[in-house]
Amino acid sequence: MRSLYLIIVAVFFHSFLFSQKDNTLFGQWQLVSWSVDLPMDLNNDGQFSTNLIEETNCKNNEVLTISTNGILKSNKTFNPTVNISKTATGYEISETCNEGSIGFSNQFTLDDNKLYLDIGGNYKLVDGNLIRVFEGAVNVFNSDYSKVSETKNLTLVYKKK
Repeated sequence: MRSLYLIIVAVFFHSFLFSQKDNTLFGQWQLVSWSVDLPMDLNNDGQFSTNLIEETNCKNNEVLTISTNGILKSNKTFNPTVNISKTATGYEISETCNEGSIGFSNQFTLDDNKLYLDIGGNYKLVDGNLIRVFEGAVNVFNSDYSKVSETKNLTLVYKKK
């Protein structure tokens, strides 16, 4: 009976490791969208976009690396400071590019097309894009920036390199 148990455990672990190594999530993913779902024209080209990366003067070098050893990391996280206020006529948005490089590394587990971080949160594979949503992560202030009037979700979208 003990041998049968060991064989079942060995088959399970082999199947688990094999399926993880063949998973399409592994590899490098370039950040292509950083959105708070508010149209903006920060570069004053007359074209509005909800994707800050299309509007910013800040450099975006963010690449996620998802490894078969269960580690997700990025050495150059896109991290501008974005200020949003709601006025009587709409939203006012400004940005400040942060110099330097911020990185992170975290362990994860996989379940279907979701990658769950040990620190909380997840990335989901949707139509070939890797997506992470930070709910309520962006504060929208009143016109004099004295009070938060609402929050917006921050949605990050990555494409495989």
